[in-house]
Amino acid sequence: MGPILKLTQWIFYFINKHLLNHETIKCKQCKGEMTSRKQYLALIPAYFDDEHEETAEYYINNITPISDESEIPTGRRACCIHVFQCGNCGNKLISVVDFLKVRDKILVKGGDTYPYEHFREHIENYFSRYNSEE
Repeated sequence: MGPILKLTQWIFYFINKHLLNHETIKCKQCKGEMTSRKQYLALIPAYFDDEHEETAEYYINNITPISDESEIPTGRRACCIHVFQCGNCGNKLISVVDFLKVRDKILVKGGDTYPYEHFREHIENYFSRYNSEE
């Protein structure tokens, strides 16, 4: 169990360092620099240490957009959705970081990256009024 726990902690550290706190990542297609163009915040139907699928379909079907962190109820998980775009080839990518806010700390619970096309309709229609960054 020890090595699995260490690996899990490293994965969360990597997600936090490279996807949550940074504004750029490398493009998988051309290795160019991808910049965070838009960010959205949403609630998910999970609390504390609940487990759920980390698939694009799960997030698309279960998120509820919110405008800021003050709308996150105590114990409820939320996710930050970043839309990254490559400056070289224009490729877009979605980064979802699932987190729990405990007092003033953000505890990363999971997350992954997904092709933009999976989220396109949801972002263009559902999130348009909750856009937190142009």
